[in-house]
Amino acid sequence: MIDFSNATSEKIFSFLITSSKLNLSEATSFTQSYLVDNEKNWIHENFSKVLNNVFKLENCKKIQNYCIKRVCFEAKSFFSSKDSLNLKKNILNLILDLDNLYIEEIDLWDFLIEWGMNQLHKIHNYNININYYNNNNIISIFINNNNNYDDNDDDENQKNHKFINNINKEIMNQQHKSPKWKIREALKKILDPLIYRIRFREISSDDFYEKIKPYKMMIPMEIYEDIMSYYLIGTSTKVNMPSIPRRGYINSLIINSKHMNILSSWIDKKDLENNDLITKINQYDYKLLFRTTSLNDFNSIRFHEYCDNNGPCIVIIKIKDSNKIIGGYNPIGWCISNSWIHSNDSFIFSFDDYLNLSKSRISRILENSKYSIYDCKDFNLLLNFGNGDLILDGTIGICDKSNYEFCILNNDERCFEAEQLEVFSVQLID
Repeated sequence: MIDFSNATSEKIFSFLITSSKLNLSEATSFTQSYLVDNEKNWIHENFSKVLNNVFKLENCKKIQNYCIKRVCFEAKSFFSSKDSLNLKKNILNLILDLDNLYIEEIDLWDFLIEWGMNQLHKIHNYNININYYNNNNIISIFINNNNNYDDNDDDENQKNHKFINNINKEIMNQQHKSPKWKIREALKKILDPLIYRIRFREISSDDFYEKIKPYKMMIPMEIYEDIMSYYLIGTSTKVNMPSIPRRGYINSLIINSKHMNILSSWIDKKDLENNDLITKINQYDYKLLFRTTSLNDFNSIRFHEYCDNNGPCIVIIKIKDSNKIIGGYNPIGWCISNSWIHSNDSFIFSFDDYLNLSKSRISRILENSKYSIYDCKDFNLLLNFGNGDLILDGTIGICDKSNYEFCILNNDERCFEAEQLEVFSVQLID
């Protein structure tokens, strides 16, 4: 019998760690489920602490997956918080290796520099301004004694402490070098191998010049040369680094990567809760084919000009004067066949409020239905899913119940006006 009714969140988390280390499988399973289901606020408030501990535990997959999912969904806000600076190096290395972080690469670079500075500060109790180096302060970094170190810190902190000490000894042997050189070398060693996880090719040339080039001497030469060859002549990568963009970014003015992650799970016919989020997931490339920029773009000629013969596509529609988003997935693609496309994999969907992803609906094609998607450019008909389930004629749309499971809009919303439309090709990446 386990009763957590009078236990603090901290005590419950400690119990999880203990039961896992003792290999008490039933207690571990129950406790991590209890934390995920009932203590989300505490997990979020102590997120780095939770991350740093649960990934040491082999039998805590549920809470690991929950944490990884949150890191991916909330990467922008998490990496801009002070709490993220408390991540241990091995945990940060795992996170930076994920393909589905919803954050731009230059923001990860900014965080990595700040995290590296913070590691020095935590162990040596000094302050560094990333943008300005005071020579006296920098010198004091390497001559401070280490009496402030807490002997009660865990093994990981002791390893970090020993690692930094070795860096200091190595750098102090270079007495003729400038203080700025010393701090640069220290950071270079601390950020190895994390710096290899940054996907520099996803960073714009402007951001590279302003934010990365100043750290040129801190970046391993083979990486820097690889980046420069890409910017100058567009060569493929020759170093052992991830070469594909993270699946976390999408070129859309309507949705963000959180929406696309849900759509990806629907394409795979998987419930996100059952995915093993520690592995690489969401291996789809979403390429923008068509975007309406004016009312004149809502016509079938322009739609088919850009969208035909591009394979599987997903259509996103922003409803005018509303937070609602609707759309449909065409697993075959358009090619102006002037006939019905049949596929058991097609679906239509809606997000009642694009700010609240819990309010989403998916409606799949009914079994044995022959009317998945009508492919034509007659009149000004842009879309016809299910012969009435989702129709868009110019900017005027209708959603009803015909050949899909249910209507994706409420009864009083079935007639709508589109404000914007985007079409993406969907390609599975090996």
